[in-house]
Amino acid sequence: MEAESTGPGGVPTPADRARVVGQVLLVALAGLLVGSILYSAVARIGASFGLVTITDSGRLDTPVVVQFSVTVVFSGIGLALTTAGYLYARSEPLSFLDVSVPSLRDVGYTVGGLLGLFTLSVVVSLLFQFLGVQSAPSGIETTVRETGATGALLVLAVLSILIIGPGEELVYRNVIQKRLYDLFPRGQAILLASVVFAAVHVLQYLNSDPLQTLSALSVVFVLALVLGFVYERTENVVVPAVVHGLFNATQFLLLYVQITYDLQPALLMPV
Repeated sequence: MEAESTGPGGVPTPADRARVVGQVLLVALAGLLVGSILYSAVARIGASFGLVTITDSGRLDTPVVVQFSVTVVFSGIGLALTTAGYLYARSEPLSFLDVSVPSLRDVGYTVGGLLGLFTLSVVVSLLFQFLGVQSAPSGIETTVRETGATGALLVLAVLSILIIGPGEELVYRNVIQKRLYDLFPRGQAILLASVVFAAVHVLQYLNSDPLQTLSALSVVFVLALVLGFVYERTENVVVPAVVHGLFNATQFLLLYVQITYDLQPALLMPV
């Protein structure tokens, strides 16, 4: 796709760039909210027919594993609809989606990206610990610890590979990062897409201590940089999707072992 610009000499103007940033922020907001809105609507319809019960907090009155599973499924639907809506609004063909069978080179980036995620997550986490700042636990971890529903983590490990990784990478890399390519150098596009990715995780790691929230989001941001780099290098969204899914799945499994056997807190966290 050719770069868009209204500036003299083919140089993007600040207004051009602000417009594109506004567009990707809307896409990110849609990716965050569409699934939640659908979940809420379906739950309320089900409740009106007496099929389900909704708690005062707006959640289904079901076991935690069902709550998490339904939430992830609807999140995946929301991300897919967001991508479809973007393609329709921009009149983009399906070929806009960088989906292809990974080559041997792609497999190399998959392995390297996964190792890079683990390494950087440990380094950043240790850095914040050295500074005396603990990372805020995710809402998922908090709920599992409060309810003891550790089995939900095993289900989330599977859903990470099937839904979370592919859905989030489709929106935040194939749509948002690729849209930013149009008016930003690729390095800046990766940086901006990573900022957006970290921003949409604020609620997941929101904590009464702002420094703990900042610590958690810093790790998410750094890991997003790795995913963005892998996507830019391969131009195949399957690669960061697999890396993201496997990384999250491993983290959920580690958290399961940690809570079940009362081990020391892990240095890593799901994205």
